[in-house]
Amino acid sequence: MVDKNKPQEKRGGWLSRFAPGVRKIVSRRDTPDNLWVKDPDSGEMLYRSDLEAALWVTPSGRHMRIDAPTRLKATFDGGVFQAIDTPDVPEDPLKFSDGKSYKDRLSAARKASGRKDTMAIGYGVVGGQDAVVIVQDFTFMGGSLGMAAGEAFIKAAREAVSRKVPMICFTAP
Repeated sequence: MVDKNKPQEKRGGWLSRFAPGVRKIVSRRDTPDNLWVKDPDSGEMLYRSDLEAALWVTPSGRHMRIDAPTRLKATFDGGVFQAIDTPDVPEDPLKFSDGKSYKDRLSAARKASGRKDTMAIGYGVVGGQDAVVIVQDFTFMGGSLGMAAGEAFIKAAREAVSRKVPMICFTAP
């Protein structure tokens, strides 16, 4: 029979006294949130560095989206290229809004990506041949084509013509 006047020992005995120390040791470690990537086709978890080494092609054969800097580095021989600045243009001459102003969306995308716009241009050697490469980056506002993207495309084309080299264009999927 249990004496109600006597203090009861905590349930679990020695294990409950031992568990807090174990919890400290076994607690979640500071691991990067992006260490693993899920293959959208097979559901398999892929180690990010293995996926990067495979140029973002999964074992199931899917070509994953990559950002502009990664695409440029993968395209140019040895990953070496000269970045070409995109032209500055008016941010929102039409004063476009769809619940949120275009200017606000643009500002948020710039802050999140650290990039000026969806297009990136580079000059270097591709397969032993000098070339100008322009990449549309889906991670920047879904690859939205605004005035800046058009001006960047024109600049890349002019750059290729003036250097007498081919221009390669990668569009966002």
